[in-house]
Amino acid sequence: MRTSILALVVLCLLAARPVAGQDRPTVFVHGLNGSPSTWRDTADRLRATLAISTYVPGVPWSETFEAQASDLQRQYGSLPASTIALGHSNGGIVARQWSRARSLSGVMTVGSPQQGAPAVDRMLSALGFHESLYNTAGAVLGALGAQPNEWWDLYVFVELALRYTQGASYSSWAAIAGLGVLSQYPVVPQMSTRSGFLGQLNGSANLNREATDVPARVGIAYELEGYWRMGPIRLYDRVAAEIWYSRVWYAIGTLEAAGSFLVANYPANFTALTMASRLFAVANGLRRIDPEWCLTVTNDGTCRTPHDGIVPVWSQYYPGGRNIFVHGPSHVQEPQVSDGVITYGLTTHMGVQLRATAPPPPPPPGPTPADVLASGDSLMPGESRRSSNNEYELVYQHDGNLVLYRVGDGHVLWASMTFEPGQVAMQGDGNLVVYNAGGAALWSSGTAGHPGAWLAVQGDSNLVVYDYYGYPLWWRP
Repeated sequence: MRTSILALVVLCLLAARPVAGQDRPTVFVHGLNGSPSTWRDTADRLRATLAISTYVPGVPWSETFEAQASDLQRQYGSLPASTIALGHSNGGIVARQWSRARSLSGVMTVGSPQQGAPAVDRMLSALGFHESLYNTAGAVLGALGAQPNEWWDLYVFVELALRYTQGASYSSWAAIAGLGVLSQYPVVPQMSTRSGFLGQLNGSANLNREATDVPARVGIAYELEGYWRMGPIRLYDRVAAEIWYSRVWYAIGTLEAAGSFLVANYPANFTALTMASRLFAVANGLRRIDPEWCLTVTNDGTCRTPHDGIVPVWSQYYPGGRNIFVHGPSHVQEPQVSDGVITYGLTTHMGVQLRATAPPPPPPPGPTPADVLASGDSLMPGESRRSSNNEYELVYQHDGNLVLYRVGDGHVLWASMTFEPGQVAMQGDGNLVVYNAGGAALWSSGTAGHPGAWLAVQGDSNLVVYDYYGYPLWWRP
């Protein structure tokens, strides 16, 4: 009888904890407006290198978090206690809620609004701002066109600036309009920073339960590179955001110059002064584009609070869990470009094993290629790395600026904008850092926490920091 009881206890223990060498069931949960395709390709890549069996469900993303978690339990309630739940955005909140219904060995959240998303409460205001700016620019354009012929030169001077204003405001409006439409769904009020659901989820009682019931809890928090420049557009298209950022500042300079000209040359002309006031108003609206979006997504109009395009970094941290910070991708890109950091979290914090058949991590052993700055390497002023096709070169200049050039015409593709000579270090912790001679950090890629990461100057014009497993963590241009 005692032998039977002992055998039963052993079986229960084996069922409750992962066994070395076995594939760990890992459920990838998509977020708001997502589908199984959100995670499918990433899950397939991770399964090829990690000892996991992957499940990529569809959940009723528009319903409450409780309803989504119940649907997960219906689909996968029979999985063993060694199961890991990995969720992007709202999917991370669903994963945490699911842990209330069953035992999980780990929960990993990816860009999830743990403390809520301020944009839920401010989205309609943001849409109204861009609609107003678009209409104001159009009204000024129409008013100028209706003036006598002597105003023609002024019309020609500011027309492009006003059309750029309309283009920037419309592109921003279009980028966030879909998010505004989603506000009608039951789950959206639960995403508010004032949400009672999130308050209870992050309350001491539930956090204590998670600490007991979920042995491994990991949050991955992202900061969008250049989040303070044309944020709504950058959420989907980094290149377009940079183009519009340049156009906006051209428009600001042009409109303010035109307004100043009218004030200086027609100080007693009511029509001229009124037009100058309207030009200054449009320019001021353009200056507010970036602070307005920062205010929308972080409650901070100074843009000092980083975010991933839609969720502030402070909200992405998993309360009571281990958190990993990533610099680079936007909220909508996170599931597709996070293989490396997810691998790091699964292997380091959740005990997942690499498959014996997994390919060796790049770069290959032997001499460091000329297009690579390996972990532990550095550049001194005047030194460089050149792509294997000799078309692009990363130069650490004598003035302290780290610059990526197109070799053929010397065109600058990217620069660190650091002007105090020292050294560039690809540190062992995974962070690429530009230091001055005194050892002060002037710029970094923000990729610390990824030991063995390395830098590549690629023949496709991209400058990329890869993690040890060969997945991109940061890139330019």
